[in-house]
Amino acid sequence: MPFNPTTGVFTRVSNSFSNPVTGTVIDPDNADELFDDYDLGFNSINGMRLPAVSVNFNTANTDYPIIVALPVGYTRYQLASVRVVNTGTTASLTTATAGLFTDAAGAGAALVASGTALSGCTSNAVNTNGGVAGLTVALATAWLTDTTLFFRVQTAQGAAASGSVSLQIVPLL
Repeated sequence: MPFNPTTGVFTRVSNSFSNPVTGTVIDPDNADELFDDYDLGFNSINGMRLPAVSVNFNTANTDYPIIVALPVGYTRYQLASVRVVNTGTTASLTTATAGLFTDAAGAGAALVASGTALSGCTSNAVNTNGGVAGLTVALATAWLTDTTLFFRVQTAQGAAASGSVSLQIVPLL
């Protein structure tokens, strides 16, 4: 059931999924294609969250690579959001600063501006506002092809501070 990302439509094809008969065995090759097409359609409409990366916010000038694995058939993406989660012992990330870049060491395009304060992370407690901060995406309307992005802690918190960073992307053809 191919998905056309331009029109946003799934197209029914004539195979073992059309008019199935009870007791018919589905060809595994067709099943794989169906799930690949579903993933392609779902991710292009809703976006996808990349696996979270653990970060030590008390390490100045340290890069944390984030791998961008696109679904089959996609070659570029838009960065939709960047979230920082405070899970460490420091209740508030008031000192730490960071940025998100296309190259290591703060080089390349700045997707989140260099030196962005993490002041939105004011709590490390569960079920409490301020435990997650959304960072402003500087290139929110740009498309990207980088397969690795680099979250860089620039100014250390000054005390033990850990958490995670999660990105949401929208795959584009």
